[in-house]
Amino acid sequence: MFRVCGSYLQFIMTRLILIIFVLTSKILTSQTFALTDQNFSSGQMHTIWKIWFELGNSTLILKDDSKLSLDSIELFLVNNPDSKIEIGVHTDKRGTLKTNLALSQTRADEIKKYLISKGIQESRLLSKGYGQTKPYFTKDQEADHQRRNKCSPDDDWYIGNRRVTLTIR
Repeated sequence: MFRVCGSYLQFIMTRLILIIFVLTSKILTSQTFALTDQNFSSGQMHTIWKIWFELGNSTLILKDDSKLSLDSIELFLVNNPDSKIEIGVHTDKRGTLKTNLALSQTRADEIKKYLISKGIQESRLLSKGYGQTKPYFTKDQEADHQRRNKCSPDDDWYIGNRRVTLTIR
């Protein structure tokens, strides 16, 4: 029979918690967005995790995930010609508020331009950059995560705050 000391057990538990967190983050960010008539409701907001931009600028990276998400939005708008949407882009809190607001606005405008290039009328699209003003994770959740995992604010915890939201109007 093996004898396990308390600090080793604590080490193992900490690693398990970290693995669970990483897996949860990957599941959270691995979902490809699909807006369908079944989940359509005026005023409802949908979160999209997989629209990618180049780091620090507004250039869309049209990977398979991004393209699928953007084309899903286009298809929804084609199938619902009376619908209008607000495209909201959110950043993490790295960088200044002013910089992140400007960056998120230009990213929202890039998504709007993409949809217009696909034939969607500009009058149906509103682009809004929120920067870091509407975090997905609360400050308490961030602080608790950092305290438990002894990590810095520069880790992947903030990936959930980097997202695109669509609000059906």
